[in-house]
Amino acid sequence: MRKPLQILQLILCLALAVTAGMAFADKPKPAAASAGRIFDPVKLSSLGRCQTTSLNWGVNLTLVDRTSGRTLTEEEVVAEKLQVQLLIDGTVHESPREGNAFKMAWRTPDQPGAHQLAVRLVSQKGTVDGPEQAIFVANDARIQLLTQTAITEIEGGCAKDARCVPLDLGKSIGLWPGLKLELVRKKPPTGDGWPQTPMHLKRGAELIELLRDKVVDLSYQPTEILQLCYAAPRCTAPPTNPQELIEIKPVHFCLAEQDDECKKNPRAFACDKPRAATTLVVPQIIENSWIDCNLWWILIVAGVLLAILIIAGIVTPAQFSSAALLRVANNQRQLAREQGRPLRREPGGKRGFYRTATVCFTDIGTTVKSSQGYVLQLKAGPDRQVLIVKKGGSLDRWDRNTWKQVDPIATGKDVLNERTLASGGQYRVNGQYFFTVDF
Repeated sequence: MRKPLQILQLILCLALAVTAGMAFADKPKPAAASAGRIFDPVKLSSLGRCQTTSLNWGVNLTLVDRTSGRTLTEEEVVAEKLQVQLLIDGTVHESPREGNAFKMAWRTPDQPGAHQLAVRLVSQKGTVDGPEQAIFVANDARIQLLTQTAITEIEGGCAKDARCVPLDLGKSIGLWPGLKLELVRKKPPTGDGWPQTPMHLKRGAELIELLRDKVVDLSYQPTEILQLCYAAPRCTAPPTNPQELIEIKPVHFCLAEQDDECKKNPRAFACDKPRAATTLVVPQIIENSWIDCNLWWILIVAGVLLAILIIAGIVTPAQFSSAALLRVANNQRQLAREQGRPLRREPGGKRGFYRTATVCFTDIGTTVKSSQGYVLQLKAGPDRQVLIVKKGGSLDRWDRNTWKQVDPIATGKDVLNERTLASGGQYRVNGQYFFTVDF
């Protein structure tokens, strides 16, 4: 072994021989000097920015004389009392020496995340730290879903979140909190599905609409429950196969790099295990009956008809003129002196619901309602007419200074207007009382 004084001017080049590649030394940056050698910092240049917990690696580090390119022997390493350490997030991990090489093992932490790695060279006179390198440790994330997700008893026109089922990610592996997931609704493998039907993802109180082929970004949280909601349109017949496909995949730059490496070296990776997973949503839709689909129209039409009937019942019955006055007396001479009473104020003088205004007379000339006994009725007619309806007894009308009996079978269009009351005409009932109506 050469003495330290004989190789004072030589510069040591350090290299890493690793399973994933090779490390190299930076250009000389003297950091620790001794009477023997000047050591350069070692950089983990072969270590990619991404690592996964399924891809641990080991390092065989040997010391190389830069000037001659010769690897130092075990005797030279022992004489210089050289040691190598691996720094992980500032924590020292010793690397045991085997002959002239140092064994460094990189075991990825159980929890994914960002880490800082560096190599430290320890000599008799001090230490030289290589530059830190940032890496991200990612689990070998893979989504697992049920082959089919059944949603039963979906009534047409139900609320958007009325029929929801949990989206089970429990069998997925390697997912970590905050991992980005992409969820997309796709056309099913057979048939066209039903792209127009409303589908939503329920996350807590949030309801996210799922449109065909539109990607929805999610952040994985282990305690968060995701629900898939299916709602059929009201009164729209579903297609023969209304199924839809839901795909979920983890998205991370480390996973993407690993997949790229997988394509280059399939034997070193589990390329037969896809990261994305799909579930076929199989809905059971209950179609609306004819009554359910047309009930609103039925109610609207019925309401309109009812309103028409109510209005007709109020406005179609005839009523007496507000100027119509009734006079009643025991003899003809007194009739002329009687003051008229508004006909509308008599019992039954106002029209009702589908009831024509009707004033009834008893056999002694008292006006009563039609529900009581009567011998004569005065009914409101069209164009403010007053019609006479006789019920038993005799009815006479004063005509040309004589009393003439009113024909009980005469129509309202006879010449003498016997059934249509003449304004101011005098009438005698059963020979007992007299009346006239002015209108």
